[in-house]
Amino acid sequence: MKRMTENDRFIVAITGAQGVGKSTFCAKLLTALDTAGLGSFRLIDDLRNRLELTGVPFGSGSTPETIHAVWVVHLERQVVSGNERTLLDRCVVDALAYTRVLAVSSDLEQRLFEQIGRLALSRLNLIIHLRLSDFFADKGKPHETPQHRHLVAKEIALILDGWHGAVLTLDADNPSAVERAVAAVRAALISDAR
Repeated sequence: MKRMTENDRFIVAITGAQGVGKSTFCAKLLTALDTAGLGSFRLIDDLRNRLELTGVPFGSGSTPETIHAVWVVHLERQVVSGNERTLLDRCVVDALAYTRVLAVSSDLEQRLFEQIGRLALSRLNLIIHLRLSDFFADKGKPHETPQHRHLVAKEIALILDGWHGAVLTLDADNPSAVERAVAAVRAALISDAR
């Protein structure tokens, strides 16, 4: 059994449709992980800011350039996690879901993104999926229509159904959601240490 050290790479990724409480949940989870004594996790939550710097349109009005920028930023964020414990606010699952739903990529690009997605997913230790619950159904931002958000939420669920790694699906508004996430991180850390 290998011993887990503070410097080992361990990535917990949070995914879900726009407006399901990912950023708020990540902030709460980061504090809870520290309180639970599970080590220091680095929160990477700069996706939106980095994408805004590219000048591409967002949401329902995305273009092929948007998809390319989203993939580059997602992959850069995952690489930047290096050899430390990381909490990713949004991940390649989101990129793949948006790529599929928007359908603005060529067939060759779509195949490339699918393969890149599989490779990037294999580097994640745990994915926490926040569902588009009734509580968040009308909490989206104007750049995404409700129909678009529901299609993305459905696609995220399909991607995760086909993935063989550790996934925990929660409603962010559930009072026990953070506690359940901490337990899942603890279990994944123990499993990874074996």
